[in-house]
Amino acid sequence: MDIYLIRHADALPTGISGIDTDEQRPLSEEGWKQAANLGKTFKKLGITFDTIVTSPLARTQQTALQLRTMLELTESQVETRNELAPGGRPRKLARYMNGLTGQSIAMVGHQPDLSLYAGWLLGDKMIPIAFAKGGAALIRIDGTFGKAAGTLVWLVTPAWAVQ
Repeated sequence: MDIYLIRHADALPTGISGIDTDEQRPLSEEGWKQAANLGKTFKKLGITFDTIVTSPLARTQQTALQLRTMLELTESQVETRNELAPGGRPRKLARYMNGLTGQSIAMVGHQPDLSLYAGWLLGDKMIPIAFAKGGAALIRIDGTFGKAAGTLVWLVTPAWAVQ
């Protein structure tokens, strides 16, 4: 199974435009472009997803929407999971992920959780993998989704995506 860990694109801060909570923070104009460029790059490279799993927070939902749009996926191919919200637990996420049938899954989430998930999949949650906003990593898993089950194939920043 190929797992694409994707950090949400750039978002507006709290305290402006009526944004009162972290959960409400939408993508900025730059964030919409980052997410669209990432989706275009995936499409250009022939990368698509059986499922996009996303955190319930606004900025991840919008990043997933841009990816879905650019890759021409259906709404039913996007699932919202609380396990990807800030503070989610790897083992709960693993139970859900192991129930999926696809071979190419995108997970749209947050820092520092994505770094912890990546490290956990690679065998040590303290492995220092930093995700830029709009950045992505491919971790290939042979067998079931779980601790030390994956191999890091690549890690990219938004600059990698087509402009």
